[in-house]
Amino acid sequence: MRGFFLCPKCGQKLTGSKCKGRSKFYYYYHCDINCKWRINSEVANKIFKEHLNKFKPLPEVKKLYTAVLLEGYREHTGVIASEKKKSLEQITVYEKKLSVARNLLVTEKIDAEDYNLMKVEYNAIINKLEKDIGNVEDNTANIEHLTNTGLENLLKLGDAFDNGTLADSREMIGLIFPENFTFQESKIKTARVNEMVNCIYLVNNRLRAKKNGTKDDIFLLSRVVTPKIQISNHFLQDLKKLAYF
Repeated sequence: MRGFFLCPKCGQKLTGSKCKGRSKFYYYYHCDINCKWRINSEVANKIFKEHLNKFKPLPEVKKLYTAVLLEGYREHTGVIASEKKKSLEQITVYEKKLSVARNLLVTEKIDAEDYNLMKVEYNAIINKLEKDIGNVEDNTANIEHLTNTGLENLLKLGDAFDNGTLADSREMIGLIFPENFTFQESKIKTARVNEMVNCIYLVNNRLRAKKNGTKDDIFLLSRVVTPKIQISNHFLQDLKKLAYF
């Protein structure tokens, strides 16, 4: 896991090395010679594996994960549609302002210099709004397929980490944790988790609180968990990465 861990003391990437004991070698993740922070690799790997297991889907509630992810995505795209509408309305406002400025120039109520200043300002705003609209991706056609494929890959999470090649393990870690992570009080701390994986984590936490729940009230959880899902424009990209792993 070298290259993923950051030193909790100074923030640099940790490297790995071995140290000879009385009867065997011991392996460590450690910082540079100036910082000197280190942790036994077996301890670090155990903490990481326990953290990783929190994100593993439960096969018996695959439909619940799918329901929560789809509902969260629909809500997000609803927000996107609203934002697009607002942007289009703003574009119309500034196009009208530009038209008014043109008329003022023609009737000599403003001079050419003032008109050019307004034209540059209004066009810059319009161009930004058009760019914002173009950057929004609203794709619901294959979202369910991507979700199911991503879940299937995540069900193999433990096996991929324990029995996969080094390259597969590193790729899986990178997909789940797009940013590097560190230790804090013997726990893994990371700035961002893959949004699909984080959704599964939230569902799993809710299920643990409902250990004695019935099948019916478990599926009602989709309405309880969805408002807590923080879906951004990273979501579709994160989902595709897991689906195509």
